[in-house]
Amino acid sequence: MTTTTVLTTKAADRQLIKVTGGRPLAGRMRVQGSKNVALHLYAAALLADKDLVLHQAPAILDTGVCAQILTHTGTRTHAPGDGTFRVVAAPQLRPVIPHDLGAKVRTTAVLAAGVLARAGSVDFPAPGGDAFCPRLIDRHLAAMEAAGAEVSVDEHGRTIRAAVPAGGRLRPFRVEPSATASPLFSRPC
Repeated sequence: MTTTTVLTTKAADRQLIKVTGGRPLAGRMRVQGSKNVALHLYAAALLADKDLVLHQAPAILDTGVCAQILTHTGTRTHAPGDGTFRVVAAPQLRPVIPHDLGAKVRTTAVLAAGVLARAGSVDFPAPGGDAFCPRLIDRHLAAMEAAGAEVSVDEHGRTIRAAVPAGGRLRPFRVEPSATASPLFSRPC
């Protein structure tokens, strides 16, 4: 079998791979879980009132960082790298995502929404992850506001606080994604 990578002339950022050979490809390969799905499931685990185990958790840096964030909130986690992500539900959450952890992953605002839903408030940093582009979280913040939280950003733009006003509760909401453009963290790449 021969594999050839061909760069297209129309777009240098697209590659076409042409595989040629004398026989069909066959075999089995175990595929780890999807990173983007897993990161959202870790946030959803914050809402659980019972212990749970997620299977096929990808063995990536983000899984370990999310486990550390959940642990910091008071949720006990165990992610040994064997594809399992165990969560022991916390009776109440500590409403802070530390800067050193939240600045390492893209999913910080999603994790913060889980903490907000359980604790009624959350302080969290602007998300990190890929260094080549700022992470837009305007829609996340708009959803928190639509649910009844007041959102503020410190003077350095580093710490975001979302909290339900005293005596209030989060409420169901409907948001039109194309119509939500909060000025907070809405810079494009």
